[in-house]
Amino acid sequence: MVILLFGISTISCTSILSTIYGMSNNVVQLNKEEIIHFAEKFNIKSDNLYELDSTYYDFLISINKNSNNSDIVHNHEQPFQAMYFDKNGKLISYFIGCYANMGFPNINWNANKEFEKFPPNQQSGLSPDTLFNYFKINEFFEKISKNENLNEQLIDYYFVVFWITSGGRQSKRFLDIVQKNLKLTDVNVKSLFVNVDNYYIYEYKKNLAIQKK
Repeated sequence: MVILLFGISTISCTSILSTIYGMSNNVVQLNKEEIIHFAEKFNIKSDNLYELDSTYYDFLISINKNSNNSDIVHNHEQPFQAMYFDKNGKLISYFIGCYANMGFPNINWNANKEFEKFPPNQQSGLSPDTLFNYFKINEFFEKISKNENLNEQLIDYYFVVFWITSGGRQSKRFLDIVQKNLKLTDVNVKSLFVNVDNYYIYEYKKNLAIQKK
């Protein structure tokens, strides 16, 4: 199944000329082998590869019942996200694609040099977020490989990044910068590279069904 990327209201905070940024207007449903193929192109290790489960949608809906949470929910609907949690699961730093610097011809993911230390400084423009705890959202991440790469008791930080294949070179550049940032530390970090292609197709169908009611 193919859907229009920018036909999904939640996927982008601004109107982006996708061709200029090397992004596709389409989101294509992927099987596990195809996710692995794209992960290899983006230098993602199989042990760190996950897929976002469709139940994440219901989780966001439940949070959004409180109108005070609408901005936070909107942020965490985005396809470009990087989240850093301490060992207790507390979100200590996070990045959302629509708050990045829209340079030309590429998005500047590191405009304020946030990624020059680990964990990175908080992205400018975002408020503290206490709703998202690692152990609360971890249940929505389906591991592609069954291998475990770290003993949970030894973990100092949890790192979660959402990525989408239709992001093209912007996805590649975003993943490159977070991967380089991980090399700045020698502490134990559990990294989860979460593909969201199939999730956004599911979200599109759900929103379409709601609109038809």
